[in-house]
Amino acid sequence: GQRTSVRNIFVIGDSAGIWPTKSCDPSIAEREALLAVATILDDLGLAGDHAHDGAPRPDRPAYDLAAYRLAWVHASVIAARDEFHVCQCEEITAREILELRPPRYLGWQTERRNDRSLSTLLGDAPPNPDQVKRLTRAGMGPCQGRRCREQIAALLAMQSGASLAAIPLAGYRAPVRPLPLEIASQIPESPDQARHWALWFGIPSQWKAQWEVPEFYTVATDHVTTAAALDERGGHD
Repeated sequence: GQRTSVRNIFVIGDSAGIWPTKSCDPSIAEREALLAVATILDDLGLAGDHAHDGAPRPDRPAYDLAAYRLAWVHASVIAARDEFHVCQCEEITAREILELRPPRYLGWQTERRNDRSLSTLLGDAPPNPDQVKRLTRAGMGPCQGRRCREQIAALLAMQSGASLAAIPLAGYRAPVRPLPLEIASQIPESPDQARHWALWFGIPSQWKAQWEVPEFYTVATDHVTTAAALDERGGHD
């Protein structure tokens, strides 16, 4: 009851889900708390004689949420007069997403008909937003798709004829919210990480003047520079 995928971590209240009845009735969260405590006691072999009901169930939706989302995206994107940007960070339109067009800043231009499409790329498999993201950059902006992930999923569902539930949401890189450097600087480093920080990026020549770096320097072949940098900084421990 109220378990998560992490051992010994339980959720109650808003963390366990939000629905109208629960928002108006605090006793539902109280029941979740009692259930979580009872489960913990049972795990410890301290369960009492009091039986608890199962986890509270959410209200049944009054309408088809997937159909509502698809209709909203169709009205606001497909039926819109102008091609506005679905991915506002990268300024990518619905047409560019569905036709899998490369980013405009690459200067990709062609007069022939674009034969790249979801069907030719994926065949019978449901489209994956992560694959589309890597081809178009839709969802790769500063917000990491927070504003467009669901719209992109709905577009792919409508184009492919798949159900919205079959389309996974695109992945994103943490942190989702911008993290100030002053906060990141307070995160403690392990001794091993701090000891090898100078070579963390694998570029020993970063400590050399630019006129001392070979003209065709590469990390993979720079054995001499690597050895010299390690020697200058005391070598590996």
